[in-house]
Amino acid sequence: MKLATRNLIYASAIIISLSIAIKMYYEFAFRPKIDAYIEESIKESMEKDLKAFEKIILTVVKAAGGDGNVVRQALIAISKDKGIPISIKRSDFINRQFGTIPERSAANDIERLALKGGKAVFRKTRDSFEYIYPLKAGKICQTCHIDKSGKKVAIGYPLGLAIKTLPRSIVKDISAKTGSQTEKGRLARELSLVYYVVDLIWPGFILLIMSMAILLLIIHIRVTRPLKELKLQVENHLQATDESRDYGGAETNEINFLRKAVDQMIEQNKEQ
Repeated sequence: MKLATRNLIYASAIIISLSIAIKMYYEFAFRPKIDAYIEESIKESMEKDLKAFEKIILTVVKAAGGDGNVVRQALIAISKDKGIPISIKRSDFINRQFGTIPERSAANDIERLALKGGKAVFRKTRDSFEYIYPLKAGKICQTCHIDKSGKKVAIGYPLGLAIKTLPRSIVKDISAKTGSQTEKGRLARELSLVYYVVDLIWPGFILLIMSMAILLLIIHIRVTRPLKELKLQVENHLQATDESRDYGGAETNEINFLRKAVDQMIEQNKEQ
């Protein structure tokens, strides 16, 4: 097998093996870590937003001076505002006090569990990320929320839920170039490093393959081809040497023949 062919086979095997290794690492090691980091960042972002939302509600309650009607009107206005991507759900305590509104009651076991335990829940569905955040009663809430027996709501009791939902498509649409103050723009700035790495993984992989191809070409030009030319020169030289040796041997035989002929002629002349 020719040297150039062997080098090509070896280089191709190395590139293919490297490609498979990078692909396996990306799929089973790199990508899961990136996905986990993205989800954790989204979770922290949603949690931060809902904590800020809870502070806004408490500020409204304090500003209303405990006037339940003002607070209810403010919460209704917030729930109807499409620019605020947060839905509010009532606890059983609120339903008993003001009446049940089905669309604003806990809709599933996860929401009911969050109300009962008072712990936030972050969950992923096929189409979205959802953060369920319990809104707990503070001291100011006791001025309004009193049950039929006259007992004030306990501080820390979950009076409702603030639920924020983000479609999974927003993760694909995030661009670090977004400069607006929208959810996508803010998440883009928070996750810019992640998406910078993800966006560069395949270009980097292609660049690596191109580098290997260029290296192979350089090896061919600087090493393989000169070695091949040297091999041809050596073979030609050896062939020429062999021919020279053959010619030299024939020449020696002719001289010997002539020398013998001359010796015979001398001997004949002596005898005469």
